[in-house]
Amino acid sequence: MNLDIIKSIPLETYLNSIGFEPKSQSSNRVFYHSPFRPIEKTPSFAVRPKQNDFIDFATNKGGDIIKFVERYHNVDFKEAIRLLQSFDGTVKAESFSFVCHEETNQPFQLKKVKSLENQALLQYLTDRKIKLSVARMYLKEAYYNTKEFALAFENDLGGFELRNKIKKFCTSPKTITSIKGKNKTAVLLFEGFMDFLSYLTIKNIETPEYDTIVLNSTKNLHLATDLLFHYPKIFSVLDTDNTGRKAHGELMEHFKGSKIIDCSVKYIEYNDLNDFLINADL
Repeated sequence: MNLDIIKSIPLETYLNSIGFEPKSQSSNRVFYHSPFRPIEKTPSFAVRPKQNDFIDFATNKGGDIIKFVERYHNVDFKEAIRLLQSFDGTVKAESFSFVCHEETNQPFQLKKVKSLENQALLQYLTDRKIKLSVARMYLKEAYYNTKEFALAFENDLGGFELRNKIKKFCTSPKTITSIKGKNKTAVLLFEGFMDFLSYLTIKNIETPEYDTIVLNSTKNLHLATDLLFHYPKIFSVLDTDNTGRKAHGELMEHFKGSKIIDCSVKYIEYNDLNDFLINADL
C-alpha cells in the first residue's frame, strides 16, 4: 500500500473503527467529541470529508489521517504507516460475535465501544481506588449483548480486555498492550490493566516513567519476550499468586535474572498491586 492510498483512507471510517461516532454536521465538516479528550460535552473535533483531514479546535492542531494516527496512538510516522497498512476498515461500533475467553466459550455481541462516562463503571473504578482522570486516558466503555457493559482496555491488535464488577473477559484477538513511556532505559511489566492503572494512581502520574507492557494474561508472556529483550532493565510488577510467581520465574530463567527487578516485594502481602492500593494505608 503506497503513501497516496494510505492518505486516502477515510478519516470518518477510521474514527468509526475506534468507536467514535459523529455528533453533528455542517455543510463541509463532521463534528465529533474529541478522541484526545475522552470526556467533553461539546464536540471540538472536526473532519472535512472532501479534504480527508481533521482539526482539533482545543489545540488548533490538525492534519491528515497519518497525523491523526500518530497523535491518537502516540506513535511515530513509521509506526502510523504500519498501523494504517494493516487497517481493514472493520468498524468496532457495529455488532460482531466474539468469543468470551475468560468465562465461557459462548459467543456474545459487542454492540458499541465509546468514551468512558458510564457512572456505574466510574463508581467501580472509584471502589478500586483508581484515579478517574488516569482511567479515562486508557479505558473506554463497551456495550455487549442487550444491556450489559464493561470497562474496555484495548490491546495492540485491536482486541479488548473487558471487565466489570461481576466478571473479566475479552474479545479476539487477544494479545499484549504496549504503552510508550518517557524513559526507554527500562520497561514496566504488568499482568493486567487494573494493576497498571493502580501504578499510575499510586505515583500520581498519567504517563508511565518507562515504556510499559501489560500482558493481559500471563499466558501472553511469550509474546512480550522479544520486546523485553531490548531493555537494560525489566521492572516486574506481576501478581503474587502462583500464576504471577510462575511467570516471574520464567522471566528470570529466560533473561538469566540479571536485569529483572522484582517489584512485588513492595506488596508481597497482597494479591496484586491493586489489592495493595485498596487495602494499604497509603
